[in-house]
Amino acid sequence: MAKKKKKSFWEKVRANMFFIGLKKEFWNKEFGILAISIFAFWLIWSKDLGKFWKALSFIPLIITYWIYTIKITSKRESYLFSKAYNFFIIGLLILLEITYLAAISNEIIIAVSLLVFIPAIILLGIILYGFRNVFLAKKAKRGFIVLLSSYLLLSFSIILLFAYSYNIIDVFPNNDFITPVGVTISSLWDYVYFTFLVQYSADLGGIYFIGNELKSLFIIQVAFSIIFNAFTLKDLIDNMK
Repeated sequence: MAKKKKKSFWEKVRANMFFIGLKKEFWNKEFGILAISIFAFWLIWSKDLGKFWKALSFIPLIITYWIYTIKITSKRESYLFSKAYNFFIIGLLILLEITYLAAISNEIIIAVSLLVFIPAIILLGIILYGFRNVFLAKKAKRGFIVLLSSYLLLSFSIILLFAYSYNIIDVFPNNDFITPVGVTISSLWDYVYFTFLVQYSADLGGIYFIGNELKSLFIIQVAFSIIFNAFTLKDLIDNMK
C-alpha cells in the first residue's frame, strides 16, 4: 500500500478554511479597484493638494468601498460571519473612521460627514441582513461563537454609527457635548466612549449635552439599545442552554 505523501506547510495553509475565506474576500477585481482608490486617497492627502482634491478623493473611495462590500456580501457562498469576514468588515469600519477623522481635521465637516454617514447606514443594513440570517437560523446551523462574534460585530457597528450621528449633530449651533470640567468635546473617540456607555449602562461618564437635536438622538439610542440588547442577549443565553 502506497504511503500517503505528507502535505507541505504551504499546502496545509492553502487548504485551511480561514485562508480560503481570505482568498474569497480579497482575491477579486473589486478589491483591487478599492486598493487603488485607497492608494490614490492616501497620495492626495499626503501631498496636501488642497481642500477641493481632498474632498473629491472621498468619492471614488466610498463608491469602490461599497461596490466591494455589496459584492462579497451578496454572494451566497460568502463566508458570512466567518473569521475572514469579521476581520474584513472591521477593517473597513476602521478605514471609514480614519477618513472621517481626516475630514474633521481639515474642516470639511458637514458635507463629508454626510458622505460617510450614508454608507455607514448602508453598512449597518448589510450587517443587519446577515445578522438576521444568523439569529433566525435553526440552532443546529449556528454555534455560540458564531452568535457571539455576530453580536459583537453588530454592537461595534451600532456604536460607531451613533458616534458619527452625535458628531454630525454636534456641528450644528446650540448643540454641544460638555465634560464635568466644562470642556467641549470634539474628538470622535469621545463620542464613541459616550455612545458605548449609553448602549451598555445608565452612566454617561460625567459627560452631558445641550441641544434638542442631541436630546432626541439620545432618546432614540436608549430605546434602540434596550430592544437590541434584550433580543440578542436573550438569544445568546438561550443558545447556551
